[in-house]
Formats: sequence, structure tokens, C-alpha cells
Amino acid sequence: MTSFFIWVLIGMGCGVIILPIFMLFFTKIRDAAERRRIKRMIKNGQLLITIDKRDFDTEAWKEVINLDNYKGEVENLNNKIFNHEK
Repeated sequence: MTSFFIWVLIGMGCGVIILPIFMLFFTKIRDAAERRRIKRMIKNGQLLITIDKRDFDTEAWKEVINLDNYKGEVENLNNKIFNHEK
């Protein structure tokens, strides 16, 4: 019976050592595969394609968004988000 507990402790000790090493290799391989996939998409021109050209055109949105009406809210935006003074 005691040999069973000894083997259980040895198994759990190996798991504590081997699991982080396995997870490190797994994350490195997964990240490398993701980087390769993104590079492939950039080469094929599939990444960062704008759906609407107005998304990145600030001049097109100046008529729609008027910050003069919300000047007080913009100044106190830090307080609204973080609930404290700078």
C-alpha cells in the first residue's frame, strides 16, 4: 500500500515537472504557426482589407461627429473611465 502512494507521489512530481515543459513547447509551436499564418495572409493581401473606406478617413467623419457639443465629456473622460483624477 505504501508503494502505491510512493508511485502516486512520483507520478505527480513528474507531472509537475513535465507539464510546464510540454505547455512551453506547445505554446511556442502554436505561436509560430499563428505568425506563419498571418505572414501568409499578408503576402496574399488578405489582411487589413477595409470594408468601408470611411473607416480610416477622418475627414469624412468630421461632419458626422461634432466634438464641440461634447467638450466637457471629453475633458472628463479619464474620470469616467478610471474613476480617479490623473
